[in-house]
Amino acid sequence: MLILIAVFLVQIAIYSLLIWFLARLLMTYDPLTRWSIFLACLLVGLGSGLLTAWFWPRFDSVLYPNMAAFIVGEEVYRLVTSTVPAGTASPHRATAWPLRIPQLFVFTSILLLATAGLVMQLYYNHKHPAGSNISDH
Repeated sequence: MLILIAVFLVQIAIYSLLIWFLARLLMTYDPLTRWSIFLACLLVGLGSGLLTAWFWPRFDSVLYPNMAAFIVGEEVYRLVTSTVPAGTASPHRATAWPLRIPQLFVFTSILLLATAGLVMQLYYNHKHPAGSNISDH
């Protein structure tokens, strides 16, 4: 369990650095400055979700590129397939395409990181109102 926590913390550190780098890069384009953190989180969420979906059938482990998206996606899938009527030939095929594995990993990754990005972006925008010089802070 300690190893999983350590891997999760390393993932958070790596994602934080990627988000920081992408946000700084997006801030160079003036129209995107007010949404650069959110957009960076969306991009990292999409990338890590796609990697998790791609790795899913290849590895038998939760050490995927986005452990949080994997765990949440598995739980959502379990809940969705539990609502399929008994006797259905394939509960997997009876669910909507976006709620199937592995594409569910992509959507949960985007949702988790976009939510975190939106909170961080709103906080940043509150601390640095439009028109203020960011270098003064």
